[in-house]
Amino acid sequence: MKKGIVALMIFLSFSVTAFGQVGDNVVEGMMTMRILDCEEISYNAVNLIPRLYKENKTDTLNAILDFWRKNCGMKEALVSYTILTSIKDHTFKEELKFDKSAFAVDSTNVPSTDYYATNIIAYLNWYYYGFSVRHKPKIYIEPHRGDYYVANYAQYYDFLNSIALSLNSRKDLSKVERFLVDYYIQPNPAKLNELLSDEYNGTVLQAAYKRHKEEKKHVSGFQLSVHSGMWVPQANASRFSNHPYIGGSIGGRNNKVMIDLSLHIRFLDAPNYYNVKDNDTVYRTKSFTGFYLGLDGGYQLLKFKRHELDLLGGFGLDAFEATFNNDAINTTYPSLNLNAGLGYKIFLTHKDRNKSDKYSYIAFQAKYNWTNYCNPGGTDMTGNAYTFGVIYGLYYRSISFPYNPM
Repeated sequence: MKKGIVALMIFLSFSVTAFGQVGDNVVEGMMTMRILDCEEISYNAVNLIPRLYKENKTDTLNAILDFWRKNCGMKEALVSYTILTSIKDHTFKEELKFDKSAFAVDSTNVPSTDYYATNIIAYLNWYYYGFSVRHKPKIYIEPHRGDYYVANYAQYYDFLNSIALSLNSRKDLSKVERFLVDYYIQPNPAKLNELLSDEYNGTVLQAAYKRHKEEKKHVSGFQLSVHSGMWVPQANASRFSNHPYIGGSIGGRNNKVMIDLSLHIRFLDAPNYYNVKDNDTVYRTKSFTGFYLGLDGGYQLLKFKRHELDLLGGFGLDAFEATFNNDAINTTYPSLNLNAGLGYKIFLTHKDRNKSDKYSYIAFQAKYNWTNYCNPGGTDMTGNAYTFGVIYGLYYRSISFPYNPM
């Protein structure tokens, strides 16, 4: 029996040792099954194209470009290469053609000039991200990619940049071609502002950038904010005196229209006693906790650079809660709240990422609130109120492109 156990232990020991000696290279060699997806095609294409271009193997190069296009659509890395080589070959036009010899894309009825005008600015921005991949890989490359992946794309963008540099001394370039060559040499989204000059009047590129700028004026997306301020009651409700409030809102915005679900909580006791009635008994108390839960809307009236003036309005449930009889009883007194006012907003930051837009802002609001607290048998607390608030918020929106860059 003991000999059998010893033999079994020796066998297991050899088995574990043998298994431990199977390295990654052996396992990798066993992984022979492949699914040739777009990601793998793009990775191989950016590796092959510079070498085939240098070797002047035009037929093979065109076949790879066509295969890449048909399987992956209008990749930015493909579009950038085609723009630069068409300038080099004196065939550049302000359009994206839907055939395999040029800027091909999946079957569509959209005119080539319209597609170019709609997407060229986004392609140029994507080139900026791609060109920055060596220094800021997280902007362009998914986090799970290894150094080899980053290096492969970094070399490809160095290759595109070298084509642009080779065109820099050309004297026969049109104004649009000269702009594109300069941009591909040293990409910077701020450089796109040059397209607003009269020199580019009548070009599709200028019209595309103007439309892009106009669209950027319209803030939209998911909204989240935190609030603080002062509630200032009027008439009989002034017995509560002024109370600070804190709160927040969540909602969204589409161009000039805003709608949010808001919650405000007012705190601190009232400075004066007031009477409340419960089960035929009248109690005196200073206790006060107020809240507002409602839908608040807004409409942009004016916008100048980072500044915005909004018309505000909303409705919801307003209430205060009183605790009395040595904190043994608490009762809530509700009211409908209708409110209107003005808001002034300053946009602090705008982060334009490759997949999202994010805006931060600070806002100041003044509103008049129509309320009517009912306190039967107690002190008359009817009256409206002003609210003055400060808000810090964020707008966030995802950006969907008709293509992926890589």
